[in-house]
Amino acid sequence: MIIAFEGIGGSGKTTQINMLANFLKSKGKTFIILKGGGTGGNTKELQNLKQKIDKSGDPKLTLLSKTIKLQINELEKAISKKFDYIILDRTYFTYLASAKSKGLELNEIFSSEMIENLKKFKPADKIFFLNIDPKNAHKFMKNKQTLSRGDLRATIEKDEAKNKAYLDIAQKNDWIIIDVENKDSIKDENSIHKEIISSIFSQT
Repeated sequence: MIIAFEGIGGSGKTTQINMLANFLKSKGKTFIILKGGGTGGNTKELQNLKQKIDKSGDPKLTLLSKTIKLQINELEKAISKKFDYIILDRTYFTYLASAKSKGLELNEIFSSEMIENLKKFKPADKIFFLNIDPKNAHKFMKNKQTLSRGDLRATIEKDEAKNKAYLDIAQKNDWIIIDVENKDSIKDENSIHKEIISSIFSQT
């Protein structure tokens, strides 16, 4: 099973991935964690997607194409080792959310044919989107830089746009949306972990 996590910085992806890894280890399951804006999914589908991107000749897609090539290699290695679970720390949707948050529509980045291919392409068996208010996310970011008030405001505004874009993508692609916050506070990481575990094993 391939499981992916998406969300802005500070939403808790790394924490939840590590907690999931510890849980799987305790159950005697084998797994591997692939980090970066990878793509996941079936390697043949990835190869086809990469070829279509390469043929487009669009320089905007160069990074995505390189990412897909790296992920193909990583996935093939993982699949050959027959891990029970492959955990992805982000997918190519990271780039789509970034573009959307900057006001770019998909038809400004991809051809209509490519958009249809992306709609059909499922990067993982389950994708978790950790939804959080960027103002709170910044407080929990590890290795965060000290920003001036103006820079902090600008960073939060960018993350607000990206989180909104993520949420839109998540809703349209039937991701599992995990709200990291209650109305008045941040949820305990253990309760979030339980939600994730329940979802993963509810139909397995």
